[in-house]
Amino acid sequence: MITYRKATADDIHPALDLALRVFMEFEAAEYEPEATPRFKADVVYNEAAIQNWIRGTNSMYVACDGDKIIGVVGEKWGNGHINIVFVDGQHHRRGIATELMNHIICDLKLRGFDKITLFSSPYGLPFYLQYGFVPTDVEQHSDGFIFTAMAYEPNEIWDVLDENGNKTGRFHERSRKMATGDYHLVVHVWKHNSKGEWLIDRRALKRGTSIDGKWETTGGAALAGDDSLTAALREAKEELGIDLDPQKG
Repeated sequence: MITYRKATADDIHPALDLALRVFMEFEAAEYEPEATPRFKADVVYNEAAIQNWIRGTNSMYVACDGDKIIGVVGEKWGNGHINIVFVDGQHHRRGIATELMNHIICDLKLRGFDKITLFSSPYGLPFYLQYGFVPTDVEQHSDGFIFTAMAYEPNEIWDVLDENGNKTGRFHERSRKMATGDYHLVVHVWKHNSKGEWLIDRRALKRGTSIDGKWETTGGAALAGDDSLTAALREAKEELGIDLDPQKG
């Protein structure tokens, strides 16, 4: 069974060793000879970056098959730029890179990054395009590397709940398919006045979907960290422009 976790201090060096092995196997041949020593110096043996990962200042996640690290994703300088995404060759095309990206995207979004960037190798470009990254420049050649600068703007992030409504400690990005057995919190707000009248709202007509113009109650998904009340108050404000006062019922 493949498991995913935020990297511990003991994971950093084995994860970087994996990154180097996969780089040499799948990417080094695409580049000029000077790219390999540059990759080693900038990523694998960069002591400042290693210390940031060990301290947890910067994010790194690993995929494990038992006790063996088989995948890694990380951002180097705490600026929302992902600089390593590598999966052991024997485990390619199993969705591991996608799941690793899901973890770090949620992490970076919750840390306040509304735009996440990376430099894609020619080998990795189809994967990043499929994930939703978009090129921000033409292909570049620099220091022996060939890369395309790309960016991704993540959607809102939800807490993942178990079947009893308890937080699992995991997160999910809206618009991506949730795994079977995972849940998230949704709220609905019913508003009435002293006359017994209920307030409902009508969806906008601008989205071009089958639910445009439909009447509904106010509601939506709770964001990561929200409880039901916080989410309900935010949805009422966002959808109706109403500041509800919980103390007044």
